[in-house]
Amino acid sequence: MKSKALQIAFQSPFPPFRGGIATFSRYVFESLQDLKDVHLSGHNFTALYPPLVFPGKTQFTDEKMPLPDIKETVHAYNPLNWKVAANAILDEAPDVYLYSHWHPFFCPVQLRIIHYLKQKNPSIKVAGLLHNVIPHEKFPLQHYLTRSLFLKTDIPVVLSGQTLDEFTSLRVRQQPIKLFHPVYTQEHPEESVTEIRSKFGATSDETILLFFGLVRPYKGLDILIDALNGLDMKSLGLRLFVVGEFYMDKQTVLSKIDTANKPFIHIRDEFVHDAEAALYMKCSDVMVLPYRTASQSGILSNALNFHLPVICSNHAGLAEQVNHGKSGLLTEPENVVELRDAIVAMLNKPHRERMRVGVAELKETLSWNRFAQALREVLTN
Repeated sequence: MKSKALQIAFQSPFPPFRGGIATFSRYVFESLQDLKDVHLSGHNFTALYPPLVFPGKTQFTDEKMPLPDIKETVHAYNPLNWKVAANAILDEAPDVYLYSHWHPFFCPVQLRIIHYLKQKNPSIKVAGLLHNVIPHEKFPLQHYLTRSLFLKTDIPVVLSGQTLDEFTSLRVRQQPIKLFHPVYTQEHPEESVTEIRSKFGATSDETILLFFGLVRPYKGLDILIDALNGLDMKSLGLRLFVVGEFYMDKQTVLSKIDTANKPFIHIRDEFVHDAEAALYMKCSDVMVLPYRTASQSGILSNALNFHLPVICSNHAGLAEQVNHGKSGLLTEPENVVELRDAIVAMLNKPHRERMRVGVAELKETLSWNRFAQALREVLTN
């Protein structure tokens, strides 16, 4: 007798919302759809952050990424919507309600939706994809809100050892399931590295560092600038691209750059779409993630997709995806001297090429198909 397909209602930000959580959710949705024994419905937000508190220029991308079976259901900060949203989810008759969690701001909406779901269907399983447990920047009542949500979550799923440890520190009775952050599978550009570098004002013989993604204090761009200030970037043939919208005071960072190095540090203060992001990934030699804190990183996943060696802080959530000395270099967080030494080590081109091979090998073990199968098994048992 054929077994019944698992009915999953997945609530998360999806495109046209932009950012790492929306991108990750799109990949999760598409990967689960590929499984024959899963019936999936998606429930996007109608509104995410209140405009007055959102630090960026826009919450949306203008790229068209159609996703069938995704409905606009949940208003994150309008309580009058939450029961309506729960009823719309219940209309799908799901066995599992799967939500994404990354910030305590979204705990109230999830708590109310779960309350209404359980009220009408006590047997429904509630699962959470927990991108962050402790937010990168402090938030009022963060531990109370987060712990309250996790206590209502039957199947907590974490993506790194860092989030596993943070979950355990909250002393919630549930035992989280640890999976991993898969590698994104974006296509490589057709243009050659030389062509792309010429477009961005760089030469073929330079070593290019890339700092990519939203620029926030915890990501440590100022630490990277301090490390480069101890180097003569011109004589070393070293160039840095900083590509991402600033969610902090840009002038504070720019004022730290040594005058002699300024011509070799390019700041692009805006969100770039996947196609252009791929150009930066392909033409760079090293991705640098000097994060003060980290749970896991979609930026690191992008780097692996483009076989790009990395220098990153030795946080559990990052180190799991870096084989030190073989696919990248780990440095102690906020250690400017170690970061500078790692940058100098990456000037060795044969060393970088060997690391590219190591990155390609690591990429094979972190596929989306493998992730989807593991997630399906977790949600079934």
